Amino acid sequence: MSVPTFSELLNGHMRRAGISDSELARAIGVQRQTIFRWKEGLVARPRVREDVLAVARKLRLTPAERDQLLLAGGFPPEEMPENFREETQGIGASEEIGPTEPASGVETAPAHPTPPSAASRLALPGLPDLEAEFTTSATATDRAKSTPWLLRRGWLLLVSTLLLLVAGVMAVRLYLPQPAQTTPTPLPTLAITPAATATPQPTPVPEPLARPGERLLLVAQFTGYTSERFNVAGRIAEELEAEIATAQLLSTTVVALPAGVNTAADAAGVLARTGAALIIWGEYDSGRVRTNLTLSAEQMTQQVDFPLTSPGDLVTTINEAMPAEVRMFALLTVGNLYPLDTFYAKAAGTFKEALSLHPSHQKTRALLNFYIALATSKGGRLEDLDAAIGYYTQALALNPNLHDALYNRGTLWLNRAYLVEAGSPEIERSLNAALADLSGTIQVRSRFAHAYLNRGIVYYERNQPGDPQAAMADFTQISDFNRRDHRGYYHRALAKIRAADPTWTADLTTTLTLTPAYPAALNGFCWGYALDQQPTLALTYCDQAVAIDPSASSRDGRAIALAQLGRLNEAARDLETYLAWIRQLRPPTLYARYRGPQVEGWLAALRRNQNPFDAATLAGLR
Repeated sequence: MSVPTFSELLNGHMRRAGISDSELARAIGVQRQTIFRWKEGLVARPRVREDVLAVARKLRLTPAERDQLLLAGGFPPEEMPENFREETQGIGASEEIGPTEPASGVETAPAHPTPPSAASRLALPGLPDLEAEFTTSATATDRAKSTPWLLRRGWLLLVSTLLLLVAGVMAVRLYLPQPAQTTPTPLPTLAITPAATATPQPTPVPEPLARPGERLLLVAQFTGYTSERFNVAGRIAEELEAEIATAQLLSTTVVALPAGVNTAADAAGVLARTGAALIIWGEYDSGRVRTNLTLSAEQMTQQVDFPLTSPGDLVTTINEAMPAEVRMFALLTVGNLYPLDTFYAKAAGTFKEALSLHPSHQKTRALLNFYIALATSKGGRLEDLDAAIGYYTQALALNPNLHDALYNRGTLWLNRAYLVEAGSPEIERSLNAALADLSGTIQVRSRFAHAYLNRGIVYYERNQPGDPQAAMADFTQISDFNRRDHRGYYHRALAKIRAADPTWTADLTTTLTLTPAYPAALNGFCWGYALDQQPTLALTYCDQAVAIDPSASSRDGRAIALAQLGRLNEAARDLETYLAWIRQLRPPTLYARYRGPQVEGWLAALRRNQNPFDAATLAGLR
């Protein structure tokens, strides 16, 4: 029987405890992406033993379960068996570097579209914040565990491994940290009294300092243990500079240091003194080239070796292979350094170029497809969503455990349903695909509120037999996870209005208690009371919604209430304003999706001094 891995144990204990990645991360003081990488087995073992102990406490493990988790993580157990060998501690891959959490330390909530229903107008659909659950995969290569195929294909190693290192750090829209504005503390000076015959010491070259607003990338000289010396740092710096110049990235500087760096602690010290974002350093001898990447964000180091089959390979590796492979590293670096306002227009191109270099690792290709999908989807057009869905599909084919791709693809299918022609069978096809992806996400992340929210919206939009009840169940799940999350109450109220369930008022009241003056909730009251033929109550909320809603999305609901009160001219003016608003929405297919032709008919009736909102029309609007 095989010994369970740290990943397998952690997944089992978390499922049993019903604790989400975010909750566990907050409890033990690490990033949510760190928990995800442990669960997916992207990092074989955590770096810090205390983190494992904190996990055990949070998950309420028994002493035996705690010690089993420690052993799987490469650490000695709390209750040491007599035959336990000390050399088990500290073995295995070190913690990988990953994207940082939002500044607030709270999960970023996607900007989900509101269903275009009688109870709530759909604003111009925007894509969800797909970075909310973004993660990466990476592998740290241990020098003592180099496998035979690496010896045969050493020149390909950096294509995949450096890609993983940099991609994990500089994830989409996560830029290299800005240097601190304070002046770095200089190194202490040693007072030395020279002898009379002392040889004059050369004046040390000062380290560069990052200027305010500058991203400084450092490349230290590689330490050589051969009779020949090679300018490895210069070649890496040249590749980075070339890609940064091509991308026309401002305020990003690459500097090759005159000296080398010997340890991760030394590298972290250089970053602290200079305010640089990252430093690349390493060494070479007749058997291999070792490259290290240390980042200021977490002061963590990743390492990759280029094993050489013969001493003669050293020249080829440094002078020919490394520049080609470093180009992959440069492309990934540049793709994530684009300023926010130009990132989505340019990043996809750099990621595609990196993919064209044919990285050998399957997970690397999956990750690149993920990045390309993420950047492509931000175009927002139907063709952009279709292309992004294809890239996510390819990423999942290469790495089925890339669950973020499954969730992101589900949100794109949902958004796609809003952009196709009214009455098209593509609407139902897109909603069914979204339902499958979001249900699959919930199977592996049973407490992921975003997936429940989007799946509930899918059920609401599809509106087949049983769907309203399924939607309400999903929205209820959100409020069960977090009683102060207004989204569950608000969307459940919409579903109840559609089902003519009178308890909808309680959910909207709770929504406004949690988020006072929330325009969508006020508009929900407007529509709910109008459909219940209580126009006086409706108008109180309709007027408030129109007053604070900068769009005209609340005007059609108020028009219904006004018409029921006999104020037909005012109702006509509201519908005219509403039609002018939806005519300028893009894509033009949204005009029909927002019931433009039907509203035109209402307007014509009002101009004939007729109230078009009879009982049958109101029932149809549910």
